[in-house]
Amino acid sequence: MAFWSKKKKSTTPSARVENGEMPAEETLIGPGWRLKGRVYGKGTVVFQQAFEGELEIQGRLTIDPSAAVKGMFRSEEIHIRGTVEGSLEGTRMVKLETSARVDGDVTTPRLQMMAGAYLNGNLTMEAPQASLKRQRT
Repeated sequence: MAFWSKKKKSTTPSARVENGEMPAEETLIGPGWRLKGRVYGKGTVVFQQAFEGELEIQGRLTIDPSAAVKGMFRSEEIHIRGTVEGSLEGTRMVKLETSARVDGDVTTPRLQMMAGAYLNGNLTMEAPQASLKRQRT
């Protein structure tokens, strides 16, 4: 009878693994949150609400359609589906989805802008090496 025996723990990862790497941690700033200040971190950050200030992420930043953010934003990858007032610096790429509304400057070596996205500001396309050098300093 197996009534008293311990169950074996599963060794299956709970998150999907791609290319042999565990996925980066994701931080979700969801409904009911309003943040103001300086935020630095590593991983993936998704904003669904308001933020005002300076944000620097080693990883990916996503601004959802329900979010309106204001300030300076720097990350390896930036995906905008909401409203941004301020500057964006994507050291690898910036993607503006159809619902994106950006009033400010964008600096990136690679820009993907979908039909319907709005950008009112300066666009600076830098070589990837220049962006990465600035990120290290």
